[in-house]
Amino acid sequence: MKKHLLTSLFVLGLLLTSCNGGNPTPQQEDPKEEEPQIIEGRKASDLSGDELKLLPKYIVNRLSSYDSYKAVTKGSTVANVLFIETIQSIDAEAIKGKDYSYYRNESHSDIVNTTHVAYFHDNKTAFKNNGESNYQISTLADYSKTYGVYPFGECIEGYSISYFAVLDVKRLDNEEDYKFQISFDPLKATNDVRVQMKAFGGLDDYPTFSDIKMTITVKEDFTPTVLSLESTYTAQKLIQSSCKQSYTVTYSSYNENIEIENLDEAKEVLEPANSK
Repeated sequence: MKKHLLTSLFVLGLLLTSCNGGNPTPQQEDPKEEEPQIIEGRKASDLSGDELKLLPKYIVNRLSSYDSYKAVTKGSTVANVLFIETIQSIDAEAIKGKDYSYYRNESHSDIVNTTHVAYFHDNKTAFKNNGESNYQISTLADYSKTYGVYPFGECIEGYSISYFAVLDVKRLDNEEDYKFQISFDPLKATNDVRVQMKAFGGLDDYPTFSDIKMTITVKEDFTPTVLSLESTYTAQKLIQSSCKQSYTVTYSSYNENIEIENLDEAKEVLEPANSK
């Protein structure tokens, strides 16, 4: 019985090792419907009605306009399997830079500890998993195919911002700035997130989402300041687990000179000819 319990706990830990970010066969949009486009010059106070579903696109468009910013994530995943509850911490950091960008994703519990670190430059990626001594090198396309989420792409926290991947956007009362709640389609929004979870967690198959809600506060020009996300899903590693993930992302340092940890070391790998 004790051996069975320890095995269950180990399996449970493996299910919780992802923060963000697919199904190898992406969900297709309805070809009969044309996706609306964002309008230049819009402000957060302007959006209403059906245009609210374009909010994620306005936010990503605004983020892409900055040369640099930092996004720090803190939270946890709670999983239940065989009547045992385990909590896995979430600790992540994404730094967009003008020439080099950085991503760190850590997950820790009493059972399993994982770390993924990646540097991005000129469509190339150098990354390490779990304290590996040497970097692995790949193209950005191959990295995204293997690990799903590229933090600075056309997504928010790895979730698709397609008009058809957004179920609903509600404007919430807020004394400062503008606050919205976004509900995502559990299938259409999660292709990249499911790839990342399977890769980071060593899952037998892609997780299945049932609910995804994001609350985000933005400035008038759609610059995000803070985001909170809650999702529920099931995952399979020998046995099935029910999981609930909750975390908060704080955005800062827009267009500032942000120091990236161990960047010189990564540069030697990404640009060996220029490092000498």
